[in-house]
Amino acid sequence: MNVQIDPSWKKKLSAEFDKPYFSNIVDHLKTEKQLNKIIYPPGQMIFNAFNSTPLIKLKY
Repeated sequence: MNVQIDPSWKKKLSAEFDKPYFSNIVDHLKTEKQLNKIIYPPGQMIFNAFNSTPLIKLKY
């Protein structure tokens, strides 16, 4: 799945994006959108926290 996310996080989380549970979530959100349901946050903001804080800037 091609998720728009900071490259450092994309590399770290890429295996998760290919798992069945993630596809199920995406399918559910698509269905809800087709039913004109309001979904928060908007699609382009779903991974905003990851884009705001690259993995390299974390302290752990």
